[in-house]
Amino acid sequence: MTTLEKLQMHLISPAVHQLLPGHFEKDAAPPVRCADGTTMSVQASADHASCPRENYGPYTQVEVWLCGEVPAWAEYGDGDDLYEYLPIELVVEEIDRRGGFAE
Repeated sequence: MTTLEKLQMHLISPAVHQLLPGHFEKDAAPPVRCADGTTMSVQASADHASCPRENYGPYTQVEVWLCGEVPAWAEYGDGDDLYEYLPIELVVEEIDRRGGFAE
């Protein structure tokens, strides 16, 4: 399975709950743990800065919180470790650069 496939599975795994008729909320995805020990929050849902902005993917852009700068992500950041509408391919490249998903 490719890193992109693993990440898409990671993003669709959290449960979705109906709060009110017609309104659904998705649980947060657990942190992504990379082989080098890096942990990042990668989220995508109707309530996150993702595309599509839906509770079900596949996703092309995601919201990421990662402590520390990633220069390639600068234009998507807020200067405070949060990256919005980040192309998922850039996240895959960063996970691969860090050794892939931790086993």
